[in-house]
Amino acid sequence: MPHHQKEREATVTDERRQCCALEIIVWERPGVAPRVYSVRCDPPSGGHPNPHGACDLLHSDVDIFAPVPPGTLSTQMYGGPQRAVVTGTRLGRAVSARFSRHNGAEIARWNRAVPVLPDPTER
Repeated sequence: MPHHQKEREATVTDERRQCCALEIIVWERPGVAPRVYSVRCDPPSGGHPNPHGACDLLHSDVDIFAPVPPGTLSTQMYGGPQRAVVTGTRLGRAVSARFSRHNGAEIARWNRAVPVLPDPTER
């Protein structure tokens, strides 16, 4: 095995070892107390309803925490009153992200974050 490939595998192993420790607060609608989850990976654990699914996504290359870029054109559709805040660490980096479903771009961003965030279409 080439040396650079061994280094890459070691880096991936180190990243997975320190992968994730997140707190997720979800408000289903105004006036209702939020649900608070925690998830840790390696091994998947915490009070999250789907820690294995959440950790699979958190281990992927999908950047679910990137905000919708300013000026993004979006449909003016309303996806519901849900809001969420996610804080903690992922792959050694601090995470502080807010999610909503108030337009098409934010709905798509939320959907990319499922199963870290709950799927609002499942009740």
